[in-house]
Amino acid sequence: MKTISAPKPLFEPQTVTVHKAAILGTVGSGKSTGMARLVSHFEDMGFITGVNPETARFLIESGFDPRLPRFHKAGFQEELMRLMIASEDARMNLLRNATGSPRRILLCDRGLPDSLAYVPYRVYQKALRTINMTVTGARDRYHSAHMLEAAPREFYRNDSARPETYEDAIRMQRSLWRAWNGFEALRPMIKNAGRSFEDKINCLIASVSQSVGMPFALQHENVFRVKPMTRTSIPADAVTTDIEQVYLVRRNSDVEVSIRRRGTKEHGFTYSLREKRDHALGSRLKTEEMISEQTYRMLKEHHRESGSHIIQKRRTVFWIKDTLYIYDRFYGNLQGLHLLSVRRSTASGITQQLPGHIKNRILADVTSHPEFRNSSLARLSQPPST
Repeated sequence: MKTISAPKPLFEPQTVTVHKAAILGTVGSGKSTGMARLVSHFEDMGFITGVNPETARFLIESGFDPRLPRFHKAGFQEELMRLMIASEDARMNLLRNATGSPRRILLCDRGLPDSLAYVPYRVYQKALRTINMTVTGARDRYHSAHMLEAAPREFYRNDSARPETYEDAIRMQRSLWRAWNGFEALRPMIKNAGRSFEDKINCLIASVSQSVGMPFALQHENVFRVKPMTRTSIPADAVTTDIEQVYLVRRNSDVEVSIRRRGTKEHGFTYSLREKRDHALGSRLKTEEMISEQTYRMLKEHHRESGSHIIQKRRTVFWIKDTLYIYDRFYGNLQGLHLLSVRRSTASGITQQLPGHIKNRILADVTSHPEFRNSSLARLSQPPST
């Protein structure tokens, strides 16, 4: 009997490396949504993904607001930098020492040079000297930086921690760009430029993906119903996670809300809240934010009111050459359903170009079948017929 060897993966890193990306932008730029979407994207790409939340917001919401006269601005920036460095370093060490996929990324909500946008250069430089850091060293702690343009005036929203006006946000944006200027890995600003919010977030995902050497131009996707995949048909460095997705009661007909748990018992779980709403010209606006396990459990308790089932599946992600494969094996009421998503940069001849050992497992192309979307599957008590 001829032995079928596992296909060669696209990426074969010899050592574990962690890419640290700084995500920049003023309040209302889409940074929070972008961070959540980046987490989902890189987890889908087989990365072990970590997030360093915004340190300044943590301090401000803890009662340490530098706008209050009781706190010295220079002292605030110095302690902010100490805390940010400690937080980033701890997460980098955890990612380096984690087991599993060698592809790892830390997404940082802001970075050290952001401080320069809030205080004069001499104060910033003095604070850096106090912690034995140089201006160049503060930038070079990051492998890449990606900045989102402030939202257009008509969509601009601030919050209690960042109450800046739209004019303040524009001034802050210029200051942030100057603070990072000179950093070789600073990517071009991701501008609104007439884009939809969804396109803007996709541009952010593309920017970060390109920085870590991953192709993002995977605009063409086909979904196939397949026979169960065998171990020999999946590369050895494939990454497997468990996903639980719960659809909640719709507030109105054009808003679809779900929560998702993703991860493994061994490596832990992440939790997110997703919204999809119908938008102009037939498009759909998608937003996502990370939530706590407690919030997830609380929302999950109310899912029965929606009349939907909980989607449970084991997802395996792998690459063969320049093609991304996402294999979902369903459990629970959808036991026996196996779907394979194939994403490529070109649409032509996608089925013909599949490796033989994968092509032989295809039962049907269900790309254009709405009943195979997650929101539709959640309403079924058994797998749909092809």
